[in-house]
Amino acid sequence: MPAPTEIDGDGFSKRPLSRYMPLARFQSMLSEGLYVAPVWKFEDIWEGLLGVQLRERMREEKGTRYAYGRSDYEDVLRWVHVSCWYDGVKENAVMWRGYGGAGDAVMIESSAAKLERLYRESPEFYVAHMDAVTYHPPGDEPRWTKLPSLIARYDMKRPDPLPDKPDPVTLLPELFLKYDHYEGEKEFRLVTLNKRYRDPGEEPGAYRLRFDRSTRFIDRVRVSPRATEEYFQKVREMCFEFDPDLRVERSEIGVR
Repeated sequence: MPAPTEIDGDGFSKRPLSRYMPLARFQSMLSEGLYVAPVWKFEDIWEGLLGVQLRERMREEKGTRYAYGRSDYEDVLRWVHVSCWYDGVKENAVMWRGYGGAGDAVMIESSAAKLERLYRESPEFYVAHMDAVTYHPPGDEPRWTKLPSLIARYDMKRPDPLPDKPDPVTLLPELFLKYDHYEGEKEFRLVTLNKRYRDPGEEPGAYRLRFDRSTRFIDRVRVSPRATEEYFQKVREMCFEFDPDLRVERSEIGVR
């Protein structure tokens, strides 16, 4: 299990993070900001999460107080946004194959501290949690009473739960627990609750955390090991236009 993220007076420590993405998404990020996806737009909104299974077990053990069903979760998850990162900056060949098998992908390097600062400047959310996902084998899930201590978190404002719905602040920590089938992802997450949660008549959309050259949000850009020289130069030119000082390097993974 990963060690908890350390917190100091200035927020999160300088824990290195990376993210793999196709060039089109990277270009969009530079011009429009970091995309923070609403969970309901995921192809699989459960994506290995333990939360539903934990709630169902607690309902059986402790009665109606925990009697939230899958539909209740879905209602709350419509207002939860997630930014997913790889925990560390050491290149991962599996991640490259998943995102850059054709050579048209990049890996950006940043840190948890920079991600936190970027979020704190956003007016869009009530509550945020950041930390590494922990992975657990089936049948060996952590006890419900231990869940809040598994992550580091900071709260900006706690909304009252909607009647007869799960408390969203209680739900957010569960999004850091996954089955160990997903352990290879080494995922680090920013999980947020949209401030419009109390207005169920409004449809939540995507949100972007904007940054510019002065923010220094990106430490370095690496280009896919399968990238052509032409593609590599294209990425360099794109990054130079955004920030002449931004480092762009080829992957250190050799391709046979």
